[in-house]
Amino acid sequence: MLTARSQGIQTKFDDLARETREASESLASIQARLADIGTETKRRIDAALAEGAKARELAIAEANAQAAAELAKAKRTIGLERDKAVLELRLELARLTLETTERTIDSLMTEKLHGRIVDGYLDVVEKAARGR
Repeated sequence: MLTARSQGIQTKFDDLARETREASESLASIQARLADIGTETKRRIDAALAEGAKARELAIAEANAQAAAELAKAKRTIGLERDKAVLELRLELARLTLETTERTIDSLMTEKLHGRIVDGYLDVVEKAARGR
């Protein structure tokens, strides 16, 4: 009976040793898988960060290009508006000059002065006709 009891205890120890070994192997396998998962996770995070950095750089480059295009467009528009304003000022100056000249001539012109101007013009035309 003591032998049977010893064999039962030995069987229990053997079973416990086997279960401990299997548990250790299972734990080692799980730890290895966790390490692989950790490595894969780090690789994926690094890849996502790199992709995000590239996308950021691309977005910044596109924004800078759009800003430069808008700035060039604004400069062209400003130049056109400036040229238009200068032209309008020149036209207004010419109109005012003609108007002032007309008023001045109207106020200064007398019949005697008008006759002298016409006579002078006719003399110039007559001399030019003789020179031919």
